[in-house]
Amino acid sequence: MLAVVLAAASGCVSVVRGAPEPGHLPPTKAIVITTTAQPAIITEDGADWAVANLTPCGLMGGPRLAAVLMSRPAPPKARRSERECEADVRLQDGAVRPLTVELAAEFVHVDRAVRLPIDVGGLSAYQALFEDSGTCDVDIPLSPTRSINISVFVGKPAATCAGARLGADDVAEYVRGPAVAAFGPLGFRQGERDSNLDLECQFINSATPEDCRVAQLVEVPSSVDGILGLPREVAAHVSCSMLDEPFRELTGRRIELAAYGTSCHGRTLDGAVTMSLGTFEFAKLDDYCYSFERTPITLSGHRTNVCGNSSDELRDMIIAAYPDPDRNGVLLAEIQLQPPRGILRREPDRTFDVMLLDRIVERILAERF
Repeated sequence: MLAVVLAAASGCVSVVRGAPEPGHLPPTKAIVITTTAQPAIITEDGADWAVANLTPCGLMGGPRLAAVLMSRPAPPKARRSERECEADVRLQDGAVRPLTVELAAEFVHVDRAVRLPIDVGGLSAYQALFEDSGTCDVDIPLSPTRSINISVFVGKPAATCAGARLGADDVAEYVRGPAVAAFGPLGFRQGERDSNLDLECQFINSATPEDCRVAQLVEVPSSVDGILGLPREVAAHVSCSMLDEPFRELTGRRIELAAYGTSCHGRTLDGAVTMSLGTFEFAKLDDYCYSFERTPITLSGHRTNVCGNSSDELRDMIIAAYPDPDRNGVLLAEIQLQPPRGILRREPDRTFDVMLLDRIVERILAERF
């Protein structure tokens, strides 16, 4: 275990790795970020073995699908991939619809973030109802980047995933059975890690295990200079510590926080709202929003530029860290609405007011700046 110890004196922050030597303790109260060893990297071995040894049509031979199949499984006529198989199935409402199984479909961490985690035959899986296309997908991960994808066209408006779940149950039974005994059980048991990213980081498109970790709530330095002068190792954790309580108290929602790069990124537990907050020591107010329309406002006596046109699903702003806007030092804050997890559509759920960002930032400024 590694401890990163930061002396939080105003305008002076030092980094000490490991335990401080006797007689060399930091002169002020320290911020300590503890990092544990990274979990073992999950490899692509399972997906590679499946591609070499399984066929998508072979995955469709279970008893549940057999009872509803209306045509023989075969590669799609408009073949998109050598690893796809398609058959018509009769759904619960009597409609006959195409069901497709794709072996080793691309499935990365952001796909996990927007889908609904489910249990399929004891395996970790993810479900998504695509309202625009009228399909339901269930993905059973084989590795951090690939899955077995079961997709059923259910019509518009898309309303049920029963057909995809039925197909996924058969697939789960197959990949845990004797057909894969030469490799061992494929997939991941419910509750097992199936990604190399922490859960709190998965909604961030460009996150990697090296630059994104679960945020730790720490004591915030007592001066603006101390906050802005923090080194990279701790800046994002401090931003999360400033954001956590104001967000929860002003919105009434809990938020999962991730320290990504030098900024804090958060997502509500239902996935419907994301927010970010970061501090930048050497930037100025006019260094941002340069390609968007700026709307100047004042929050707690600090000049602020709202970037872009006002929207009921996104609010993005840059705030001068000091009352004097000509000094270096800014905060960047953004809040955005997202579709509910597992229901993928163009329009997010607008039951949340993005204007709450102003109140959250005002609270942070009043308490910390």
